[in-house]
Amino acid sequence: KPAVVHVKLEAADIKLGDKLYIMGRTTGTVEKELTSLVMDEQFVEEAPKGSEVTFRCGEIVRPNDKVFKIEFVAES
Repeated sequence: KPAVVHVKLEAADIKLGDKLYIMGRTTGTVEKELTSLVMDEQFVEEAPKGSEVTFRCGEIVRPNDKVFKIEFVAES
């Protein structure tokens, strides 16, 4: 049974292919690569900070879980 996640982007933009962590007390940690993204009932490739988006997730996600975007930083 596919689970759907709906979040408001408060800190950063996201796009297809981004890796996310979904974390919560009961949920634990779920790692997810963004393969679909819906904003305003339209499939989109990216969404700006401040927008509300929906995406599919194979795990159960709860209302107070936090979603974090994983960014890799090259060492200097």
